[in-house]
Amino acid sequence: FNYKPELAKKNALINLPYVITPSGAVVTQSGAVLRTIGRSLGLMGSDDATADAIDQILEQTMDLRNGAVGQFYGGGKTDEEYLGSHVKGNFSKFEGWFAQRGTAYTCGDAVTAGDFHLWEMIDQHIKIFPLMDTTAEYPLIAAFHARFKALPELQEYFGSDAYKLGCNNSMAKSDPQ
Repeated sequence: FNYKPELAKKNALINLPYVITPSGAVVTQSGAVLRTIGRSLGLMGSDDATADAIDQILEQTMDLRNGAVGQFYGGGKTDEEYLGSHVKGNFSKFEGWFAQRGTAYTCGDAVTAGDFHLWEMIDQHIKIFPLMDTTAEYPLIAAFHARFKALPELQEYFGSDAYKLGCNNSMAKSDPQ
C-alpha cells in the first residue's frame, strides 16, 4: 500500500486492519488482529478447549462477515435473498451454538475476543437491515446482542460519536443515519 510504506517495510502483508504491538511488530489481517488484541487483553481463554471454541466463533463470524462484505458492496442479491440464505445459515449456526452451550457469551460466562467480532456483525446486520427481526427468529442471538451492549465497560463507547458512525465506508450500503 502506498499510504503506509513504512508499515510495508515491517510487514509485507500490510492491509487493513492492522495493529502495532508494544514490541513494535505490525500485525495485519482481521483474524490475526483480533487474536493479537485478544491475547494481550486476556480474552483468548484460559485453556485449550476455550481457545478452540473462540477460534471457531472467530472463523464462523468471518464466514458471516465475508458474505456481508459482498452484499454491502453490491453483491447482486436482493436483501431478502441475502437474509434468507447467507444470514439465515450463519445465524442458525450461532443460535444452535448458544443453545448447545447454554452460556451468557459464546465461549462461557465471560466475554472473549470472539464475542466482540460476533456482536459487531450482528449489530451491523440489525442496523443495515432494519426489517430483520432477530428477536423472533433468533432469541438467543438477540439476548446475547442486548447483554453485550449492556456491559458497563462499553457504555462510554456506545454513547460516543464513534459508535454512531456508519458501519462501512461511503462505497458500501450503510446503516441509516
